[in-house]
Amino acid sequence: MSKNNNGMINLNLFINSFLSSLSSIKFLKVDTWFFIISEIIFINIFINKKIHLLFWSKLFKSEKSVKMLLFLISHNLLVHKILIFLMINALILFFMSISKYLLLKKYQNNLNLIKLENGENQRPLVCKIKKIDSYKTKLSLVSAGIGINHYTSKKNDLEAAFGEKIENIISGSNPRNISITFTKNVIARLVNFDEFDINKLKTNHFLLGKSINGFEMQNINELPHLLIAGTTGQGKSVFMKQVLLTLMISSPHLQIFILDMKKGVESKDFQDFPNVTVAKDISEALLVLNKVKKEMNKRFTYLEEHGHKEIDSKRDKMDKLIISIDEASLLYMKKNGGDNEEIQLVNKARKITDELAKLSRAANINLIMATQKVTKDTIDTHIQENISGKFCLKTNTLQGSLTVLGNKMSYVLPDIPGRGIWSLGSNFTEIQATYVTSDDINKYKEIIKNNFKKGERKMLQTKLAIEKPEEVNIEIQNGDLC
Repeated sequence: MSKNNNGMINLNLFINSFLSSLSSIKFLKVDTWFFIISEIIFINIFINKKIHLLFWSKLFKSEKSVKMLLFLISHNLLVHKILIFLMINALILFFMSISKYLLLKKYQNNLNLIKLENGENQRPLVCKIKKIDSYKTKLSLVSAGIGINHYTSKKNDLEAAFGEKIENIISGSNPRNISITFTKNVIARLVNFDEFDINKLKTNHFLLGKSINGFEMQNINELPHLLIAGTTGQGKSVFMKQVLLTLMISSPHLQIFILDMKKGVESKDFQDFPNVTVAKDISEALLVLNKVKKEMNKRFTYLEEHGHKEIDSKRDKMDKLIISIDEASLLYMKKNGGDNEEIQLVNKARKITDELAKLSRAANINLIMATQKVTKDTIDTHIQENISGKFCLKTNTLQGSLTVLGNKMSYVLPDIPGRGIWSLGSNFTEIQATYVTSDDINKYKEIIKNNFKKGERKMLQTKLAIEKPEEVNIEIQNGDLC
């Protein structure tokens, strides 16, 4: 970057610090015009006239106004004591400005370390620093020609440059304005489920875990589908349990279908819930998917007949339906050497899931899918395009993180089980998922079962019956299940 650019950045930093100081002198309880006059006198004595005009032009948006003030001051006699008083205040303002300038300069130098530049080799400018509280500092930037994606992709570099964790990076209504909030808080390596106050859980919300801001929750209706990804051993199944348990608690009218391709091992704790159905192999999973698809079509017919846009559980007396798929690759991935019948079952499962992903939102049906690796073979590209909420635990490869999040954030995560990146839209939040034990699930299972027995909780429609494979005749004709 040229010396001229450096000079302009320094001048802008000084002007911004001067204006900031001027806006913070209300505690002196002196008429603002006295300060303006004293500043003009002081600047005329100590600072070049061109800089003086640039400063006051920025304040008044007019050089004419500045020259008029200079004229008035030069043709009026000031009382000696007032002049001294004003000069003292000017000195106070000057040193306040210098202090703020040095702080702005420090942050500017830190920002320059990561070498963000636009096409004309101009770097973003630090224009304001705001201390939110003893832990948080908000940095405001003018970022001409450098979009927010450049900052989110360099989040770790920014944290290393400033020596603090980043809480969020936000673009203003004007995309040139970027704000970065730093925090001295750190995320705990282990968060137990019982640390969360369950009374704070809102209807149809599920727990994500704990960020630097505290516990984070998400309304599943806003997604409507969720993807959980990450390397083996990082906590995908535990996070899935956390999501299902908190949805079970927060959603009064709910049916959950768990497709556990690990032979029901991971879903064992949920099998005794009165509103849960578990499928343990591809044949049972396909029966569940087919049944939910028929229910979805039935709901669309209902919506058309009643002139509604989407199913509302209370109004339409229909439960929210959630399909949870643990290790999707075992359901959707074609195995080498698989027989023709198995291949057709996989194709059918992929086809139905694709339809559900595209259409089920209006029918109040949600998909939650977990997989180690996200590829077109494990989860079809069309399905991926309809999933807006993603929780990505640590990945072993940069490409794995790029595929799920579009950046390297999950690749550079510390190797802590349960630590992941929550992605929704353009927002990325580092979160520590809670550790959910069988005891945690059993505790709420007993409460929910008792609520069903007492009639305090109920399904609004008959539980969708899924016939056992041995009780039905499955015929494969042209890839369709009849």
